[in-house]
Amino acid sequence: MHYHLIGICGTAMASLAGMLQARGAVVTGSDENVYPPMSTMLEQLKISVAHGYDARHLEPAPDCVVIGNA
Repeated sequence: MHYHLIGICGTAMASLAGMLQARGAVVTGSDENVYPPMSTMLEQLKISVAHGYDARHLEPAPDCVVIGNA
C-alpha cells in the first residue's frame, strides 16, 4: 500500500511515516517547511519528500493520502 503524507515534516507525521514504512508500506510525502530534525530522519529512512504542495506530488496516485493539521 502507498501512503502520501501531506505535512510529513511535522513530528507526528514523520513518526507515522516511519511506522507505516516499518509495516511494509510505501511512504512518500510533501511539506512546505522541510528542515531537521525530521527531514534528517526521513532522509535516513529513504522516504521521499517533495517540497511544497502540488497535485503533481500525488503522481502516481497513492492508495491513501493523510493530511496533517499544521
